[in-house]
Amino acid sequence: MLRLPKIFLTLLVLYSGVKAQQRFIDPGEYPLSTRTLSEKYCTRIDKDHSFCEGKKISYLDTDVSDLPAFLKGAHAFIDPILGSYRKNNLKKEVFDTIKELGGDVRGEWYSETRIDLFAKTPATYTLAIESNGYTGGAHGYDTVGYTNVVIATQKKLSLQELFLPGTEEKLKAVALKFYRMQHNLKPSQPVTDDDWFENRFVLAENFAITPRGLYFLYNQYEIKPYAAGRTSFFLPYEAIRDLIDPKGPLAFVK
Repeated sequence: MLRLPKIFLTLLVLYSGVKAQQRFIDPGEYPLSTRTLSEKYCTRIDKDHSFCEGKKISYLDTDVSDLPAFLKGAHAFIDPILGSYRKNNLKKEVFDTIKELGGDVRGEWYSETRIDLFAKTPATYTLAIESNGYTGGAHGYDTVGYTNVVIATQKKLSLQELFLPGTEEKLKAVALKFYRMQHNLKPSQPVTDDDWFENRFVLAENFAITPRGLYFLYNQYEIKPYAAGRTSFFLPYEAIRDLIDPKGPLAFVK
C-alpha cells in the first residue's frame, strides 16, 4: 500500500506549501470578500497604570452577491462565532476582570479571531478558524480549528464519515508511519522522542480535507508542552485509498 518514493516526493511539495501559505487554495482562484470588526476598552487602575482589553474578528463575508456557490451555507458556521463576538460586552469584561483579580492587573489583554477558506475539493470545503490572544498568565494562546463541510448538503463532516467501517486501526497505523516520516522518527522510536506527553499515538481530531490528502493539526498542549507549539502532518490519499468509503465525500479520490 505504501509506495514511499512517489508519496514522499508529493509529500515534500504539499507539506512545504502548507508551511509557506497555511492553506491549500490559490488565493487568486477564489476572490473572497472579508470583513473585520474590532473594539478596545481601557480604564485607569491607578495614576501610573491602566488596563485594556481588545478584541478583533476577521471573517468571510457571506452576504456578498458574488459569493461562490459552494460557500452558500458557510454562514451557518460563521454566524455563531460572530454572534458570540458581538454579545461580548468589553467594558463589562474589563471591570469584571479587575474585580476578580482585585485590581492586580496591568497592561493589555487581547483576543483575535480569523475565519478563512482553507481548502476546497470537488465535494467539500474547509474553513479555518484561528484564534490567538493574551488574557494574563505566563504566555498567550494560539489555536486553529478546521470545519469540513459537504458542498451538496452543507453539513459538517467527521473523520469517521470518510472511511469504510472497521478501518480505524488501519488508518491510525498508516498515519503513524507518515507522522514518523515527517517528524524524523525511526520506526522503533517512541513518539515521546518528539516531545509527546505519552508514548501513545492518537490521530488529531482537528483535520482538514484537501485535494491531495488529509492535513492533521494538534494545537498547543494537546500532545506536547506549550513550547513545542502546534504539530501537524499530512496524510496523502494514495496511502489510504483502500480505506476510503467509495460512496462517501472522498469518492473523488481516484
